[in-house]
Amino acid sequence: MFLFFLVEVVITYLDDFIGKGLGFWTLGKLFFYAWLAIIPKCIPLAVLLASIMTFGSLAENYELAAMKSSGLSLFRIIKPVFYCVIFLAVLTFVFNNFILPGVMLRSQSLLWDIRQAKPVMNIKEGIFYNKIDDYTMRVGKKGKDGNTLQNILIYDHTDRVGNNKQLYADSGEMK
Repeated sequence: MFLFFLVEVVITYLDDFIGKGLGFWTLGKLFFYAWLAIIPKCIPLAVLLASIMTFGSLAENYELAAMKSSGLSLFRIIKPVFYCVIFLAVLTFVFNNFILPGVMLRSQSLLWDIRQAKPVMNIKEGIFYNKIDDYTMRVGKKGKDGNTLQNILIYDHTDRVGNNKQLYADSGEMK
């Protein structure tokens, strides 16, 4: 689960977390929602790995052969694992059907709030930023206070005819 968590949450959204001044409570909630969302993906792998390790250990220590020689059928030996897998399948279905949609909604809305917390942090120096609807902007340099911008180019695309409206500024402030 930790590897899924690292790849799907931390590495993917790392740029959105850095420099936002997020509190422990906000990050804790987001990571908790991410852990809950990853659980259904990890259960099949965990069951497969656990059953391979269990029956591998039984076969390695000749316990499986002893059970077979005492008259137990393979189905009777596997029956407890089968019932456990059926129980986990039903539990995972209920979780995916009733709990996971609410978790994903809360997670995505919290992630949206985090992204909108300080929009100046998303703007990179010297790279065009087009996350604002109908506008594209490029900032030459960002100030240390997090709100001041210098060498600003803003292209207005509200008419949908190209870069006809352009705004150039030496400095500005993001609010």
